[in-house]
Amino acid sequence: MSAAGFMFSSMKYFALLGMCAVALFPISVAAAASAAADAAASAVAVAQPCVPSPVEPKPADPAPITYPDSIRISEIFPDPEGDESAGEFIELYNEGSVAVDLTGWKLSDATARVYTLAVEDFTSMHARPGEYFVVYRSVSGVALNNSGGDQVELYGPDDVLLDVVAYPTAKAGQTWAMDDIGDWQWTPQVTPGRVNVFPKESGDGDGGGAPPGSAPDDGGSGEDDAGGGGATDADVVLSEMLPDPEGSDTTGEWIELWNRGDKDADLKGWQLSDGSRTYTFADSLLLGGDEYYVVMRPESGISLNNGGDVVVLLNVTGEEKGRAEYGAAAVGVSWAQFGDAWEW
Repeated sequence: MSAAGFMFSSMKYFALLGMCAVALFPISVAAAASAAADAAASAVAVAQPCVPSPVEPKPADPAPITYPDSIRISEIFPDPEGDESAGEFIELYNEGSVAVDLTGWKLSDATARVYTLAVEDFTSMHARPGEYFVVYRSVSGVALNNSGGDQVELYGPDDVLLDVVAYPTAKAGQTWAMDDIGDWQWTPQVTPGRVNVFPKESGDGDGGGAPPGSAPDDGGSGEDDAGGGGATDADVVLSEMLPDPEGSDTTGEWIELWNRGDKDADLKGWQLSDGSRTYTFADSLLLGGDEYYVVMRPESGISLNNGGDVVVLLNVTGEEKGRAEYGAAAVGVSWAQFGDAWEW
């Protein structure tokens, strides 16, 4: 082969190689471009910020419940005459301006005994402003010491101590009571559910203070004393009774008296009777004009029959001043006088 032919052949060979290279190059670029695009997409996906799922806000802690300090211990009866388990009581008083639900409140003495006030033990758990709330030992189980004294503690439902009252060795038949200036003293006037009464010479106050303040006992027994101590002419009558309360009959039964006159009446020596048991008001009990007084079963010992009974009110001379007769009692419904008629 001549030199010119060799050169021509070589040129065709290299030209062919160049064409192959040109044909192959676009494929490599396309593949590279595709791979690069995939890598970029992956990079973008990886680079996306991580967005957390929504978190529910934590609820705020409930505001703490506070209980009013307007409920105070106002009278304690550690050594009654007769059955102490039935006669002992602790009296509370609402000196505030709003009603207080006493459900869950607690009473205790110097021992480890704690009683929690419960709905099933009372006909009502509310102490309205100026009202008293009496808890008898037969309900609470809190036995008050006679010798050496004792103390009574009042707690809210949150176990915070709200009041505490200590007393010395008890005097038989007398209550440890708070007077109208906040001092405590013994008094022979036992007044569960009513304003405390003290012998006239024992108090410094004027006796006319608001509950649980004291009212002086003037010792009067004549009929000339605004209705008179043990008066015979007082216009006091039976007005209502609850023979079958919801819950305990022993602690929930009661008989209500009403002074429908306009003069004060002292019920000392008056009697309540159901034929099987007679209760005598041994101490002076002053009932103002158009005022009511509720005699609880633990005070009187009178057990009202659910199947029917008769209750009689007698004055100091034995004259009948009121009579109420009822048939089978309805649970939680009182037998009350409306005008001249009685009805459930």
